[in-house]
Amino acid sequence: MTMKQPQFLYLQSILASCLLTLISIESYAQMEGQDAQTVLTSNATFEQAMEERNRGVIDRLLDPDFSWIFPEGSYYGRPETIAALPQTAPGKTGETISIAERAYGNVRALEVSSGLVRALRIWVLRAEGWRLLHINELVKRAEPEGDPGPYRVAYRDTLPVPVCDNPCETVPYLPTSQRSKDALLSWQQQEIGAHTMDMDLWGAYVTDDWVGLRAGAQRNPKARRIALTNRRKENGVFGSAQSTVLQMRLYDLEDAVLMVSLTQGLRGRPEYRTRIFVHDGTRADGGPLYKMAESYGQAVFGAPVFEREQE
Repeated sequence: MTMKQPQFLYLQSILASCLLTLISIESYAQMEGQDAQTVLTSNATFEQAMEERNRGVIDRLLDPDFSWIFPEGSYYGRPETIAALPQTAPGKTGETISIAERAYGNVRALEVSSGLVRALRIWVLRAEGWRLLHINELVKRAEPEGDPGPYRVAYRDTLPVPVCDNPCETVPYLPTSQRSKDALLSWQQQEIGAHTMDMDLWGAYVTDDWVGLRAGAQRNPKARRIALTNRRKENGVFGSAQSTVLQMRLYDLEDAVLMVSLTQGLRGRPEYRTRIFVHDGTRADGGPLYKMAESYGQAVFGAPVFEREQE
């Protein structure tokens, strides 16, 4: 008995190791199955649960850090969403709903469209499956997208452009991870490019298929944004006033960084901004370069129009 005991213990160890391997394989297979299932299934489950007011399912689908920006600029966190179960904006229109899916590793951006309503839904693949992290809803302008036509002088081009401290140099937020820090530094370079109207600099920090949309405006692809800025420069405008950051939070999602911020323009209402950044290249200072891939903006309609004090 004493001679065979070590062999028995050795076999136990092998069996335990095999069991752990099988568990790991099974867990990986579950994750692969969740990915293969596609996020569209989870999104459909979310919509059905909201329609049926099924708090149990909603509670399971929402990420612990979930937030929701509505078309009028109101803001809900996870507790408010589960308590109120508000109707989604695309579901209110009664028009056909279409969904565009854009993949960023373990992050999916679903653009849910119905008429003039757009809803950007950010889903993240967690160990438990797909979880809804953030929603930004808005209503776009009812006019054809494309060339804006002849240059028109806007109020912003008649106002003095203040020095861009916030956000070009600093913002009221401290990143909590290296990826978040690199994404913020990259975005600040992008803002410097926008402020100085250096579109080569700005463009270096934006993906070629960047999706940019603000409430009450046309979709603004990268080439259109560059053309509009160059047109302003041709008409004697050489600086742009960047919106200051009032609040900000960055979410390190490994394959992407999500930014949700509240900003204030030179003259206008406060505005929520939702942005996604992906790692693509190296910054001029040698650090990882993160490019902005998505940008949604929604003004807080209940707020008065503020004009920033000139220095």
